[in-house]
Amino acid sequence: MSWVQLFGDTWRTTGDVVEFKLTLWRDDSLCPRQVWSLELSHLMLRLAKGPTLSHAERMLDVEVQTLGFSMRDWREIAGRELRADAAWHEKHGCCHEYGRLLETSLGVREMDFTAPAPDGTDSVAIRNWWAVDFVLRTGALDGLEFPVELDAWLVPEEEFWRREPESAEELARFGSGEPNLRVMATGIFAEGWVYLPACADPESLGRRILREEVGLEKLHSAEIQPGKRHDTKTNAYVEEPKWPAIFHFRTESRQGRRTQAQPQ
Repeated sequence: MSWVQLFGDTWRTTGDVVEFKLTLWRDDSLCPRQVWSLELSHLMLRLAKGPTLSHAERMLDVEVQTLGFSMRDWREIAGRELRADAAWHEKHGCCHEYGRLLETSLGVREMDFTAPAPDGTDSVAIRNWWAVDFVLRTGALDGLEFPVELDAWLVPEEEFWRREPESAEELARFGSGEPNLRVMATGIFAEGWVYLPACADPESLGRRILREEVGLEKLHSAEIQPGKRHDTKTNAYVEEPKWPAIFHFRTESRQGRRTQAQPQ
């Protein structure tokens, strides 16, 4: 379940969920070993005249690349409250294994799709916002699921990427007025990546690391991906066949949860 309210506009409830994701870097990486992130894609489909729902109407993508979590058991993700004020950002600055800064801000992209043309094409209006002030709460665990509440104070993208540093008064201020983004949804620990050392059996090692590092025993699926390096010129990830493999896993199928809720 996913309910969102953006600038006072309440969207139709859908069956989408907030996916929490984990990256586990190698011991020799020059960065925090655990990086937790979250992502929600709230997709409203246009109601067709027939018995089926077809075509996108509106979509809202919400993402935080790093939550600053570090836990010995993934179940500790439930029952948390994260208040992302200036003190939190100062404490949880994060980089990945190449030293590139990871954004600790909350990014939001709204997409409005026009009605499809006779040839099947359509156009989309895109608006982007960012927030450094947000509050994330997670509730009690039920299997893989837990309730999630998110309040955020968004600013337009062009204002977020300011050139002048914030004043001391601006840094100290948190969440002026009512939040302009509210989310209430189901959260799940959905997937992750384990960056492995060189080994003869990467799948067995990946599963063992997950058990030892975060207490995750059961996986829905797993695959071995080739090692990749980040090309700073193109901002793309390039495969390096001689590098150790990456163990990618999912805790459940991508299908089955994201059914569109009927309009009331």
